[in-house]
Amino acid sequence: MDGSAPQQIRGADLHARSAELVVDSQSLLIAHTHIHSVEPILDVVIETGHGQALGVLQLGEEQWPVYCMDGDLNILDRLPAKRRACVLLKSDHGGIGILCDEVRVVDNAALTLVPVPVCMSGEENLMESLAIIDGKVTCVLGADRLSAMLFAQTADGAIEAIPLAAEEQ
Repeated sequence: MDGSAPQQIRGADLHARSAELVVDSQSLLIAHTHIHSVEPILDVVIETGHGQALGVLQLGEEQWPVYCMDGDLNILDRLPAKRRACVLLKSDHGGIGILCDEVRVVDNAALTLVPVPVCMSGEENLMESLAIIDGKVTCVLGADRLSAMLFAQTADGAIEAIPLAAEEQ
């Protein structure tokens, strides 16, 4: 992705499918392989005491920290009424939940990738690239970068990410 020309996504680049998470009308694209599951928001227990995580989701024996962000990826301390789903992401840092308004499956054959402009790139940048979906520009996020950002912001006593078994990663 070092050139500036758009590229069609091939199967191995973002896998066969991705998930489009919609948060406050902002679309975020995450590779399907980084998603553990999509759970109803009703299963999330909203409670304080987990750093900047809005709450937790109990899935089997595991507690997943759940974060709520706005369309600019700022962490929120309240639950907007339009949030409907909790996407559980697996990353090198463990598992996290992200609340979103909608989740859609996207076939990567329909995407065109565009590199992140130099002025938007850097160590703190969460975007791996940009994608064009139905004529709209969408941010392609990596679960590892997103969870690292969330845990860096919640180092003041947040619930730890759940470790994922090696066979799940």
